[in-house]
Amino acid sequence: MTKDNLQNILSQACNELGITLSKIQENQIIAYVEELEKWNKVYNLTAIKNREEIMKRHVIDALSIYPHIQRLLPSSLADIGTGGGVPGIILSIMFPNLPIDLVESIGKKCRFLRHIIHKLSLPSHVVVQQKRVQDWQPETIKSILICRAFTSLENFITTTQHLGNNKTYWLAMKSAHTTEEEKSLPNNYTLVDNRQLTVPFEVAKRHLITLKRH
Repeated sequence: MTKDNLQNILSQACNELGITLSKIQENQIIAYVEELEKWNKVYNLTAIKNREEIMKRHVIDALSIYPHIQRLLPSSLADIGTGGGVPGIILSIMFPNLPIDLVESIGKKCRFLRHIIHKLSLPSHVVVQQKRVQDWQPETIKSILICRAFTSLENFITTTQHLGNNKTYWLAMKSAHTTEEEKSLPNNYTLVDNRQLTVPFEVAKRHLITLKRH
């Protein structure tokens, strides 16, 4: 697939999502897709192998939550179990002034993340945290904690509760029904929103779960 084809897919998706990209952002996203495809052949970072599917199933999936995060006016964000950088790298492109921590324990994935931060000239406040989230002790409370298909809602809360407070939003990107998971949430957490997302090119249902502590 050529760069023009990737641009067309990205442009169509952004039109459907109501997102306007600068030329710099467009180039960064396409470079990310190309680099992830290249590194994936050696390091097996994701089960999705070709750049078209990386664009559709990773990048556009991450872009679908951008308007919802924008409304929350975050001051900081941590992507828990970011893997190859979804959604964290894409969000760092979309929010260039937002401090973002990419929390990942697997070394080969962290090597790719550091490479792509350098390759895309992302700001110095986009930082790889190579450790288990349970062991991460940042100096400041995070405004948003997000995970994508990382774990159950209960485990997401349990392993990250030391990173937030009652002003923090916990966001979980999910593909399946979460009714049973919601029943297992700790009593001091509230489901704020369970929003079905519109994700261009995706036929499976996608949801963004928003939780807060009270």
